[in-house]
Amino acid sequence: MSIGQRIVQTAHVAAEFQMNYPKPYNDWLRTNRSIITFSVSNGIELLDFEKFLNEKGVETFRFFEPDYNQVTGIGIVPSELARKLTSSLKLARESDNTTFIDRVTYDMMNTEQMENLTVLEHGIMVNKMYNKIMDNIDSLTFKFEKVPKWLQDYGWYFNEELKKVNENIIREYQIYHDCGKPYTITIDENGRKHFPNHAQKSYETWLSMGGNSRVSNLMLHDMDMHTMKAKDIENFMKHDDFLVLMITSVAELYANSEMFGGMDSTSFKIKFKQIEKRGNAIMKILAPK
Repeated sequence: MSIGQRIVQTAHVAAEFQMNYPKPYNDWLRTNRSIITFSVSNGIELLDFEKFLNEKGVETFRFFEPDYNQVTGIGIVPSELARKLTSSLKLARESDNTTFIDRVTYDMMNTEQMENLTVLEHGIMVNKMYNKIMDNIDSLTFKFEKVPKWLQDYGWYFNEELKKVNENIIREYQIYHDCGKPYTITIDENGRKHFPNHAQKSYETWLSMGGNSRVSNLMLHDMDMHTMKAKDIENFMKHDDFLVLMITSVAELYANSEMFGGMDSTSFKIKFKQIEKRGNAIMKILAPK
């Protein structure tokens, strides 16, 4: 990544700091105002350094760059401990490394989910579909051919509650939710691709990269809405982010509709019925007013 690109990423990280950490940001304005930028060779080193800081008790946050489809910078919340742990590091400088891509992103880019669609492209589609749903939460039936009843009736509730969730958590989860697929892929005698136990593998892969544990737990439960039985609903609702999983399941279904043969296909209808049935049962229990 060029020095110019790194400067841009630093600006993005600073903006994230201002928006998501108002008190430390105001303290920084009053007492310091210095910005120190550190450089790493690649994405793996970046996440390794983040993991090191987190394990030592230093709070960090990430910036996800849509143009690169990955995390391109981390911010360090100011503290005395953070200062001590970073005081011996060299400052950022220009290097020969002009690409910023980690192993998992590369593998996702080079593994097809279906013909002409990579695993990474699918994740990006899911995130875009989620944003489309949330942007049109009050007029979903005008935007989509089929909308689960629970989402039609309680769109306002999801809109209120999901505003409380850091959008970076949701975006990271949705784009990288299938990061384990490149390591589970099998091809049957008919040439069809399968990804057995990919949710578990995605969970393990994200943690091995030093990824956010909240994101990894979302990955672990990504398939719940698509597969769970009625008896599983109570445990599902114990998950802190089950509302995120509910909306994401609809975004995944819409994003995958072409793969199923369109919204009029039998496959789509079966999957839609599962999500609608489980969602209706969940909202009956919640009964928000």
